[in-house]
Amino acid sequence: MKIIQISKKKIRTLLLGTASVCTVLLSACGGASEPEVPKGSQESVSTTQNRDMLRVAVDKNITTINGINGTAQGFTPAYHIFDVLCALTPDMSLRPNLATQWEQIDDFTWRFHLREGVKFHDGSDFNAESAAYSINYIANMEPTYAIAGQWATSWPPEGVAIDSYTLDVVTPQPNLKLPELLNRCPMLPLDAVESNADFFKAPVGTGPYKFVSWDAGVSVKLEANPDYWDGKPAIKNLVFDIIGDGEARMNALKSGEYDYVMGVTYDLANEMKNSSDEFAMELDINESTGHNFAYFNYQSDNPFIRNPEFRKAMQYAVDSQGIVDAILENWVSLSRGIAPQNVAGSIDAGGFPGRDLEKAKQIATECGYNGEEISFYYANEEFTRALEVSEILCAQLQEAGFNVVFEQVDGASWDQIKASGIWDIALNKLGGTYTGDSEIYYTQSLKKQYWNLDEADAMISSIYQTGITPEKREETLKHVQQYCWEQAPFLWATDNILLCARDRTLKGVEVVPLGLYRFTYAYYE
Repeated sequence: MKIIQISKKKIRTLLLGTASVCTVLLSACGGASEPEVPKGSQESVSTTQNRDMLRVAVDKNITTINGINGTAQGFTPAYHIFDVLCALTPDMSLRPNLATQWEQIDDFTWRFHLREGVKFHDGSDFNAESAAYSINYIANMEPTYAIAGQWATSWPPEGVAIDSYTLDVVTPQPNLKLPELLNRCPMLPLDAVESNADFFKAPVGTGPYKFVSWDAGVSVKLEANPDYWDGKPAIKNLVFDIIGDGEARMNALKSGEYDYVMGVTYDLANEMKNSSDEFAMELDINESTGHNFAYFNYQSDNPFIRNPEFRKAMQYAVDSQGIVDAILENWVSLSRGIAPQNVAGSIDAGGFPGRDLEKAKQIATECGYNGEEISFYYANEEFTRALEVSEILCAQLQEAGFNVVFEQVDGASWDQIKASGIWDIALNKLGGTYTGDSEIYYTQSLKKQYWNLDEADAMISSIYQTGITPEKREETLKHVQQYCWEQAPFLWATDNILLCARDRTLKGVEVVPLGLYRFTYAYYE
C-alpha cells in the first residue's frame, strides 16, 4: 500500500496550475413493428476499393469473447461472432436482429417471432429450441450472469420454444424492458457448452464474422461469414489487436498501421483536432452512457461521510468544472445528475455547486467537523487522467481544511479494502446502461457501492410492478434521480464520451453508446 499525504508545496503547484488554466478556459466559456435494418454493404462498396482487412487497436485487454461476461472491449468481437434477438442502435433504440418482431402477451411473458433460415457457422439451424437453450444457459450459469442485477425481480428468465420459430421468455415478475435486456444475450447452438467444454475458446454463432483465432492478451482474428443472413460483410478480415499502452496506441495511430483506434488520449485528440491535415486518420467522437466519478462510501464508519450535509460541504470545496476544463481538457461534460443526460429517465438536477471555500468550511463546522481524517483511495486508472484528478481533488479538499489522506493501492489491496467497507472516498467508473434507461445508475453505480436508500429502493421496485406504463416508469426514474442527487452521492462526476480515430476512407462503423463498436456494415470508400 502506498500512502501519500500531499505536501503543501504540491498543493500550491496543483492549485496554481489548475487555477491558471481554469481561469483561461472558464473565461472563454421496443415495439412490435420492424424498423429498417441496415443491409450488408457489399453492394455499396466502390469498385475501386479492394482492401480486405480492417485492423482495430483495442485499448484494454480482452478477457473473454463469450458475449456474456468480461470487459466491454471483449463484447465488440463477441457480437461479431454472435447475434442477439434484439440489438441496440447508436441512438439507443431497439431494432430486430434474430427476432423480427415481439410483443408482451401477459404480465410475465414476452413472445418473440424468430428469423427463419438462419444457420450457425457450423451449419446447424438457429431456431426457437436453440434460442430457448441460450436464454436458459444464461439464467442458470455459475457464477451468476454479470448483469442479472439489471433484471431486478424479473430474474431469472425462462426460454420456452412454442414452435420452430416462436419463442416465449417468461419471468417471475413483469419487466417492460426485457427486449432491451436481451441485447446482451448471445444466441448459442443447441447444447453448445455441454457438448464442448472449450466452446467459448473458439465460439460458434450466427454472426456476420466467423471465429479464426484468439491469442489471449494479444489479438482476436475473425473472417467474414459469406452466408450471413443480412448479407456478406464488405470487409473480409477483422482483426482486434490489444494495445493497452496509450503511447504505443497513439504511435500506431500516427503511423497509420490501424484502421480504427479506440481510446484516443486527450493530448493527441487536441493535436488531431488542431492539425487535422497532418493525420491519415480522423477523430471519431461518439456519445457514451459511461459515467466517471469520485464517490462517497455512504456506509462508511466515518459519521461525517454518512452525513449528506457534510458531503455537500466537500462538494463546495472542489472546482468541479475547472477540473473538467483543465485536466480533462473539456472533452467530457460535468455531470448534471446521477445519470448521463442521454439516457431515459435522466434529469438535469442542477449539477455540482461552484467552488466556495467559505461555505465549505461553514457547513463542515456546523456538522461538527474538527479535522478528523478522511481517506481517499486510488487503485487503478479507471478513466483518462484519473490519478491527476484524484490529486487535484485531494489538494482542493485539503486547502478547504478537510484532513484528506490520499492512499494509492494496488488492485488486489483495493478489492479487500472495498469489501471491508472501511474507506471514505474512491474513484470508479460505470460502463453504462444496457437498456437505455437510468435505473442502473442507482442500482449499479450507487447501491452497489454501499448505498442503501429505502425510498429509492421502493421507487425502483415499483417500475417492475404489473400494469405500469412506460410513461409512469420514466416519471418514477426521474424521481429516483432527483432523490439520489439530493443525497450528494458524488464528490465529482462526469459523463464520458467514446473518443476514437478511424481511417478517413472507412465508413459505416456503428458505435453504440454503451461501448459496443459494430463493423458489420463497414466499408472503405
